[in-house]
Amino acid sequence: MDARRFDWDTTVHSLRGDFQLPDARLSETLQVQQLMNMGSGILDIPFLQYGDQDSPEYLWHSVRDLKVIAPPETTYHYNNSIYALGGYVGALAQGVPIAGLLDSYTSAMKARIFDPIGMPASAVTDEPQTLSRNLATPYVYDLTEDAIPRHPGTFGPVRALAPAASVATTMNDMSRYLITQLQGGVTPNGKRIVSETNLEKTWEGQIEDSPISRYGLGWFDIHIDGSRLVSHPGSIDGFKTEMTMLPSAGIGLLIFSNSDSGSYVEHRMRDWVLLSIGAFQATSLEDHLEAYEKQKVFLSSLRRSIVSYKPDCAQIADFAGGYEKDWIVQYDDDHRLWLTRDNYYRVPLLLTDDGYLLGGGWDDLTLSSPRAVFVRDGNGSRRMDLFRVDAGSPVCVALDSVRLIAAKPASCTAAP
Repeated sequence: MDARRFDWDTTVHSLRGDFQLPDARLSETLQVQQLMNMGSGILDIPFLQYGDQDSPEYLWHSVRDLKVIAPPETTYHYNNSIYALGGYVGALAQGVPIAGLLDSYTSAMKARIFDPIGMPASAVTDEPQTLSRNLATPYVYDLTEDAIPRHPGTFGPVRALAPAASVATTMNDMSRYLITQLQGGVTPNGKRIVSETNLEKTWEGQIEDSPISRYGLGWFDIHIDGSRLVSHPGSIDGFKTEMTMLPSAGIGLLIFSNSDSGSYVEHRMRDWVLLSIGAFQATSLEDHLEAYEKQKVFLSSLRRSIVSYKPDCAQIADFAGGYEKDWIVQYDDDHRLWLTRDNYYRVPLLLTDDGYLLGGGWDDLTLSSPRAVFVRDGNGSRRMDLFRVDAGSPVCVALDSVRLIAAKPASCTAAP
């Protein structure tokens, strides 16, 4: 932006003529800022399909199949797929081919952000273990054991969605980043890396998401009791983060946790600090405890819905094997049924009255009930349908449907 290759209201179509969304007019008129302000009016793909985004080419072509739910600038809807394209705009403006967008973005983040700020332990990567041996372990849910997130998780690939959620970092590095934000684009070493005008543009709220908050270009712009907060949470692979700035006071807060329930603690800590410095009236401890208790009640209800932790092999044997998109259904020697994908996604399938509950390692498990059903079509082909039921709603939301392409029938023996 500072290099004047494009502006916030530049259309994406003017940078790449083959940019295509579900609506022809929207394809021609969508602006750069509308990729980032969560006001595109386009519905994101389900979380479960993020693993499909294995290349910038896939992402570039898949957005044309997303659903338009509202005109631009009228409705807040968080969309990581569209936001990720916003991270690639700089490379598009330089004529980088679609296949090279991820590499270009990765290099630009290092050259323009990490190195000048002084963030040696930060990188855009799907393999944070390559950065340091001093690596935090994420803790996630496993409903075969309990309703508490105390089970070690794994790192899932972000791939083409890198601009939305791919930076592995440390508290020290992110502190330097936050200082750079609070200093209007000047690093702790005194080097300006972005104009104050464009930096503040990213803070400025555009799309209302609540009575006190509007979403800007990557930040929530919150106004409450006469104070302004610029904030954004994060959630991936069992890690929760909270980054909040009080620009008028030059104060920034960073809170990281490595638990799927960490956001409850983080929000309470943030509110307590802000209340302590007189920024605004925090929500009460009771409010946070109530939200956490509701989560535990929901998870406990999921556990009660489980008919069997070791489903009858005979009922599922013909559906074991490899499915489209690298999904695998396996029945192990301990008579447990597993759903896996590549080397990063592995969750137990637990039998309920309306399908198999995906019983762990799932960021949205606290909000929804993800399930799988196995179907034999009239022509004899077999498929797995994935769907979810959101907390407090009877409506089923389709997540994906994949065909069995490499059957490997389970060998059934009597369960102990």
